[in-house]
Amino acid sequence: MRIWIFISLSVLLNLQLRATEMTDLKTQFEAIFLKRTDAEKISASKDFRENLKNYLLERDPMNADLSELKMYSEKEKHERFRILNWNVPLSYENHYECMFVLPTIDESYKVITCNKTRKDLSKVENRTLSAKDWPGALYYEIIPLSKKNDAQFILLGWDGKDRASNRKVLEVITISDRNIKFGANIFKEFERPIKRYIMEYRDDAVAGLSYDEKYKRIVFDHLSPPRQDLEGQFQFYGPDMTFDAFVLKKGQLYFRENVKFVRERHAKDNNFYDPRKK
Repeated sequence: MRIWIFISLSVLLNLQLRATEMTDLKTQFEAIFLKRTDAEKISASKDFRENLKNYLLERDPMNADLSELKMYSEKEKHERFRILNWNVPLSYENHYECMFVLPTIDESYKVITCNKTRKDLSKVENRTLSAKDWPGALYYEIIPLSKKNDAQFILLGWDGKDRASNRKVLEVITISDRNIKFGANIFKEFERPIKRYIMEYRDDAVAGLSYDEKYKRIVFDHLSPPRQDLEGQFQFYGPDMTFDAFVLKKGQLYFRENVKFVRERHAKDNNFYDPRKK
């Protein structure tokens, strides 16, 4: 009888401890958005990120319930990895945080913390990057590249670049036992060499980038400026009612122009906190 009482008390204390730890994490996460200056917000986010990493490593990080934290990508996971992704609203831009949980071959886990590159996304569209030089985005969809390839995946993401324009990003990740790479040379028949696809458009426009499972393709709005003299100034670009696509075929992405497509609003497309929309 005493043994059962002892076990019951131990279980109860453990549950109370976990609840307290989650409450502390939730308080830290919510405090990020209450800070007054950009520097304070970034610092608070870094502290939260480290505490979250420690929290995950003390339990099963692939299945730990983080729903109370209201993160953007808290439910974006595959059997090969899990994404934890959130944005921090700054005065003139968004600051992103991202962590990947990877199961390893020795049946343990590794939590990889990403550090956003200081380079503009447009400058790295043809580069392979590491987690230390992460391109940065809020990911809303995971797509396996092929059934035979369990190491490469497509991530679709949003980047609220600044007050003038937004971006959508088609990222390709390659996962190894304890590492992750961003960008891959799988884009075929496109106008220039790229390792990720980036579409930039004016702040008040709505542009789609989504997976069409029926035809195994990534479909997106074709963007154009309202006048020819604004060509190359992407803060003026918007959808022109035509669509292009990257078709998945044998682990490669083949570019196709002016495809037929009936838009269906993506459920996750705006499932993020954009601080500019008050």
